[in-house]
Amino acid sequence: MNLHRLNQLFYFLIGLSLFSACQPTAKKTADAAVSATPIGVIGTYTRKEGHVDGKGEGVYLLLSDDSTRIAAKELINPSYVTISNDQQNVYAAEEIGPGTADTVGYITAFTYNNGALTKINRQSSHGYAPCYVTTDAEKRCAFLSNYVSGTVAIYPLEKNGGLQPASDVKKFTGKGAHPRQDGSHPHSTVLSKDQRFLYVPDLGLDRIHIFEIDYAKGKLNPANPAFVSTASAAGPRHFAFHPTLSRAYVINELNSTIVVYEVDEKSGKLTSIQTISTLPADFKENNYTSDIHLTPNGAFLYGANRGHDSLAGYAVDAKTGMLTLLGYTSTHGLFPRNFALTPDGKKAYAANQNSDNIAIYTIDGKGGLQFTKEIKTPTPVCIQFLR
Repeated sequence: MNLHRLNQLFYFLIGLSLFSACQPTAKKTADAAVSATPIGVIGTYTRKEGHVDGKGEGVYLLLSDDSTRIAAKELINPSYVTISNDQQNVYAAEEIGPGTADTVGYITAFTYNNGALTKINRQSSHGYAPCYVTTDAEKRCAFLSNYVSGTVAIYPLEKNGGLQPASDVKKFTGKGAHPRQDGSHPHSTVLSKDQRFLYVPDLGLDRIHIFEIDYAKGKLNPANPAFVSTASAAGPRHFAFHPTLSRAYVINELNSTIVVYEVDEKSGKLTSIQTISTLPADFKENNYTSDIHLTPNGAFLYGANRGHDSLAGYAVDAKTGMLTLLGYTSTHGLFPRNFALTPDGKKAYAANQNSDNIAIYTIDGKGGLQFTKEIKTPTPVCIQFLR
């Protein structure tokens, strides 16, 4: 055999060897992709707005290997998403503000089945900049708040989770002391543990509105009292209930505080019992809090800072529900709009809106957050976990 033929044979054998060696790796990668299952849903901004440069494509699924994939496109700024209690539906608030071709924002309903989102229908939000949506545990109604327009709406739900037209819309009026409090700005709609009351923190009016829900008629009836006032220029934003104690917690965006409330579960009344800062005493720059959550066992609470770009952690007294500061943990990104705790309470995921990443932490037995890694995701602004 001549030298040329020997060289050809040599390189053929080398190529065959390399090809064979690569096959197990390729198969392993393919198997990993198949085995990664959805564990959550992520909302994003999809276009440039005055306050954000949206880069997302729509609603994403968070997978068990901490990767993501797009699940629903053709949405405008699905900035807040929620998952129904039976895990069969996903709802997205399409955050559309004034100055666009659209005259309102929207709420969109999807069926969720084995990692697929299928659109059912879409309804008007009856206002601009819808920023929060939730459903009751029995999936009778959906509730939505419109930040710019100062309105909240209730939507009866079909058996398949589809949205009927809004059956009641409440509009709030007034102003607050802060420059950003030029009108009512309801920022969330949170149901009481028994599903009887709806609490609506209003950043613009320094109030938490309280409604008793008439599910049969689809109406929101002001409770007695109809609201609780916060400190002037506090800017209440998000709200959370303790899982076992009669306590609730509100995070105030404008003065960077968390307030602990005693809850009268019969009337819905709130009575403040503690106010605590979300910032170190020496931090003097601008800060705007965003989200608040308790671990499933109620032992720890966290609040997100945008500006300080951190999660403030607190121990929760098992008897009184009062808070003791644990410390501050960097979100490893910019402007954490939202964060979520896994259903088992072992991990935290922080959505950094302005740095296109989600930071992941393990939660130790003392409530400490240990950063593990990050996921690159375009303008993430809401994370909700499947159970």
